[in-house]
Amino acid sequence: MNNVPAIIPAPAVTLKEIRMDSARFPRLSSYRREEAIAHLVTLVTQALMYKGMEPDTNKVAFTAAALYEELMQDPDGIGTPALSFEEIRRVIRRSVLGQGTELYGINVSSLYKALADYAQGEGHRAQLEANEATAIARKRAGQEAMSAIIEKYAARLVENSNNTER
Repeated sequence: MNNVPAIIPAPAVTLKEIRMDSARFPRLSSYRREEAIAHLVTLVTQALMYKGMEPDTNKVAFTAAALYEELMQDPDGIGTPALSFEEIRRVIRRSVLGQGTELYGINVSSLYKALADYAQGEGHRAQLEANEATAIARKRAGQEAMSAIIEKYAARLVENSNNTER
């Protein structure tokens, strides 16, 4: 029982927060190939274990490496290199549990399809929400900066008018 790995709980964040925070949730494309594949090996292994299957090291390594290549090549042009590992983990877990795209085995084709479906649907909507929130925050910051400039200018005008009255 001592060799059983602990299940690490997922962070309690929304997809929009994940999409807005690439520093906290780095994108697949920001990892070195070997590092990304190592993360995918973990996710593929977990998926197999969730399904009650015994992971074969060679098959898992092949699946992880081939999935990485497909995601990075982005053959459908849907932005899969921009997925974070948290998104990838969530999609695979939900699909394995029957709450997402139906998987026909834990293989490159099924995993890629689940991730592509996510990138085109829920992930795309989350990105649009993140873009809108970022635009609103930038606009608000710009307005605040402009208000500060106007306040300083008004204060100078008042000060100058007071100096000229003397």
